[in-house]
Amino acid sequence: MINFINEGIETKTIELLSFFKKHRIDYDFYDLETPEEYDEEIIIDLESKISFDLPYCEEYLEKTLGEVIDIFEEIINARIDDDYIYISNKRILVRVDSLNRGKIIALEEKTDGVFNTSLTINNQTYYFDIVNDLTNFAFAVTVMNNYDKYFPPLLYEDLFIEITSEIRIDEDIIDDLIQAYMFELGSSLNIKLFISPRPIYYELEYELLEGEEKARLRPLIAGRGNKELYQIYNSCASIEDPEILVLMYTKVIEYVSQTVVRRELLDSVMTKLYSPKTLSPDANYVLELEKLFDEHGNYKKDKESIRITIEVCCDGLELKEFAPKYLKNLNRINIQSTREEKKQALVELTNAISDTRNMIAHAKTNYKNKGFECPKDDMKVFSNCLKLVADQVIRWFSRQHDDSKVF
Repeated sequence: MINFINEGIETKTIELLSFFKKHRIDYDFYDLETPEEYDEEIIIDLESKISFDLPYCEEYLEKTLGEVIDIFEEIINARIDDDYIYISNKRILVRVDSLNRGKIIALEEKTDGVFNTSLTINNQTYYFDIVNDLTNFAFAVTVMNNYDKYFPPLLYEDLFIEITSEIRIDEDIIDDLIQAYMFELGSSLNIKLFISPRPIYYELEYELLEGEEKARLRPLIAGRGNKELYQIYNSCASIEDPEILVLMYTKVIEYVSQTVVRRELLDSVMTKLYSPKTLSPDANYVLELEKLFDEHGNYKKDKESIRITIEVCCDGLELKEFAPKYLKNLNRINIQSTREEKKQALVELTNAISDTRNMIAHAKTNYKNKGFECPKDDMKVFSNCLKLVADQVIRWFSRQHDDSKVF
């Protein structure tokens, strides 16, 4: 016979096993439906062992019933944001990666608890660690049905920062806690972590199956100056912080801007030189030519060089789809918009790029907003928009003759 040590544990156990069945989690436990088959009396309590296997993971894990019930009670009210951060009342899991994984493993083997530390804020203590085995993140992925046979809930490369507390964690300070811990790891142990969202491979697979067109690559281009430009762009592949991405994509724009400015100057000067006045120049003609050079000298200013680069290289209608909502002019344009309306939309984008870059780069407590800085909540969307800007800028640069490039 099977008996439970009390009714509460019986109820929780039945709920847990029902949860496992609902989410296709295989388990090995006592058969509660035919308890009479057991020859001796079995008492189930929180220390009873239960084995389970998350979908497609092919490795049974054994824990106590109490441990698994705790996991179950936590994840039913938890969530995963942006594919990298698990948030429950008393636990935060941040999916990260590192180029120092070998060092992490070596330190773990040499010193137990080497990554453990704590921080107390307003009489609440937060405990930190690095974990790389089964976590509640994998359970939450299972509940969300965010996996397939090629991409199971628990991945070999999973690595997490874990933050726990005895009382509810204030979500407003989560980022402060993460950044403080990552800094200390980098400073004290020279272990550099970066945010690494869980890739969603099956979504891409679905899009390719359902799409009407097959994915294709454009012809590769490797002209003078392209290598350095590609290096800046490709360095963004391992960056998830949207503020750093804004800085890097702005650097792409600035790299190309000198070529754009020189082309504009040459076009303007050549137009002037083909004037009939060139054959018999007077004082006014010379002054006009001088003014022309002065006007283009203004493009040496960062904001002006960005503006003209955006105007020459970018298509506002394509950018509109990725623009954050606070860029009103860019979101408003359409195929019927006038040339002036499209120009104003790109000017607005220029102001946003320049002001946001300055806000991020000038780490001053007394920094005064200029008016077009991207709000923090829109920063990820803005960085995605700047990726498309960088794409368009690089495409323009690649089309230019090698002799006209400045780098």
